Amino acid sequence: QTARSVPLELSEVPCMSCPKVQMALLPPRWVNRLLLAFLFLLVAAQPAHPSPTACVGRGVIAQDVWTLAREVDKATQVTHVPKRYGQAIADSFFQLMQADALEDGIADCALGMATLIVHSLPEAEMQLGLTTAREYYVLFESLVQNYGHLWNDGGFTWGLESHQSAGYPLLLGLKPQSCFGMNLKVFVYETDLAKRVLSCSQGMFASEVFVHRWLMHSECRTEDPAEADFFFVPVYAACVMTKEGKLAGDMDAFYTNLVTEGLPHFRERGQDHIFLWSSETYDFPAWHKHIHSSIFLSVEAQPIECSDFDFFSEETAANFGAFCWHCPWCFSFGKDAVIPGFVEKWSIQKMHDVEKGLGYWSNRLYEVLFAGCIPVILSDEIGLPFDDFVDWTSFSLKWPMTEVTPALVQHLEDMLTHRWPEVERMHKNVVKNRCWFDYNSEDEACSPYLGIVKALQKRKAGRLRTPGLGWRHTRDAVAAVNG
Repeated sequence: QTARSVPLELSEVPCMSCPKVQMALLPPRWVNRLLLAFLFLLVAAQPAHPSPTACVGRGVIAQDVWTLAREVDKATQVTHVPKRYGQAIADSFFQLMQADALEDGIADCALGMATLIVHSLPEAEMQLGLTTAREYYVLFESLVQNYGHLWNDGGFTWGLESHQSAGYPLLLGLKPQSCFGMNLKVFVYETDLAKRVLSCSQGMFASEVFVHRWLMHSECRTEDPAEADFFFVPVYAACVMTKEGKLAGDMDAFYTNLVTEGLPHFRERGQDHIFLWSSETYDFPAWHKHIHSSIFLSVEAQPIECSDFDFFSEETAANFGAFCWHCPWCFSFGKDAVIPGFVEKWSIQKMHDVEKGLGYWSNRLYEVLFAGCIPVILSDEIGLPFDDFVDWTSFSLKWPMTEVTPALVQHLEDMLTHRWPEVERMHKNVVKNRCWFDYNSEDEACSPYLGIVKALQKRKAGRLRTPGLGWRHTRDAVAAVNG
């Protein structure tokens, strides 16, 4: 059956008017793979179709399918697409698969088909597995390679990306990663809560996915536990708690069982085991009983501890102190490392000052850097990534929260008016250093992965982390402004 009509403005449409499909009608996995192999060879072997931008409908494909693809693609270029439309576009793609209409779709609207595919990958992973999602992505890339030059033909400008697609080559293992020439070996466990790779790869907590998948495909990885320097334990805790509704008690039971039963190489209090925390809290309430000697990669240097972890949220911030507090001893600068939060490439927006949230860290800090702005950090206890070798004082300002008065405005105006060469130097250092916080960085000499490897290499050599550089010039500025 052809797809039903979809309106042109996504914001005005209820999901019930989007194309539907019976998921039970999907062909078996092996049929999908044979079809994908055939289509990949077809796309790669043939020259571009003389009219693959008509997008008028062909065979069983209604024009409304391409209308949906265009509207979702257009919305993706400026904003988050509501989940229901992502589901609608996935339904449309699976419907074409079930109808064996991919070849017709490519001939009629090649870039519309590419758009359907790239937006369907998280759902494809959920329904058919990561291997099939990877094969779909390879087909997407082949379509872009063969037809991408037509991106502005046919009266529409195709963006050819989703909010998450910049990270797919790394996540799907299509880009082998080096170990930066370092003699470091990491054994990566498999766990039950580290399987939703694509659907968990968005939002500020996605570092838990990207670091895991980078290690999986890097030369640092070893499959021989006997030669491992460290053991990485992947858990997409923030993702499953937000998307699957798991509570603190669920996570506590999972981690306890994992550590006591599921980590066969956990010895000597787990000193060589690595756990990653991508939010303000350690999502294992009883961590201090089981893994207090393990290495923590954390976005927060003073994580939040709560007597009732399920109480903790942005909505309960007004009563934060009733059940929760910052824990200065939970993070050890001798063994642990601060890592940056995750920022999707498409979502970067310019900002000019950075206030703390409930935690001392803020993802807005990294958004500021990626936008090319000099951050003004208003968080006294913030722990900053890689500050033992990245000179934060060269590209940021840190101002005491007790002094956030007109004096701060006066200081910034003075810099802009009388110290412009210093501002220019700081801006150049922003551009130079922001790659340390970009999980999509392909710079072999500058990425969060290199920062993590450098931190682990220090621990392997038994060297303690050196203290980060301070903001003495900012303290001097406060004193000068205050007389």
